[in-house]
Amino acid sequence: MIFEKILGNENDESFSEKLHHLSHKSLVDYIEIKPEDSFRRRMRMVSINGREYKLAIPRSQKIENGSILWLSEDFAVVIRILNGPKIRVTPKNITSAVRLGYHCGNLHWKTNFIQGGIDIILSGESQNYFDRLKTLEEFADFEVEYLENDN
Repeated sequence: MIFEKILGNENDESFSEKLHHLSHKSLVDYIEIKPEDSFRRRMRMVSINGREYKLAIPRSQKIENGSILWLSEDFAVVIRILNGPKIRVTPKNITSAVRLGYHCGNLHWKTNFIQGGIDIILSGESQNYFDRLKTLEEFADFEVEYLENDN
C-alpha cells in the first residue's frame, strides 16, 4: 500500500473517536519511525504488525506523531515517532496525582507513568496539550515540563 497524503492527526476531533473504536478492536496498525525519519517524504516502512508500506507525500505535508495515513470503517494506519517530544507532568500531592491521571485518561492521551509523575506522549501540536492542562490548574497542583526527546 502506498500512502500519498496525510489525512490528519489522531488527536483531531474529527478522527479521534473513530480511531478510538478501531483501536479497541485492534484494527489500528502503527508504524514506528525514528525522529530523524519524520522529515522524509518518501520511504519504505514496516508496521509493528509486520505489514510493509510506502510513503510518498507532498513537500507541503509534515509527518507528526499521530499522523493518520489510512482510515476506513474497518482499518487505520497511524505513525508513531519513537522518542519524540512529550510533556512531563509532576503532581505536588496525591489528590493532584489522581486528578491528573483521570484527566489524561479521560482525554485518551498516550501516557507513561514515571516515578513521581506522568509523561504525556505528544501527538500533534504541544499547545493543545498545554491548553487542556490549563483547565485543570484550579483543581490540581502540578508542574509541567516540555521534553524535546526521550529524557
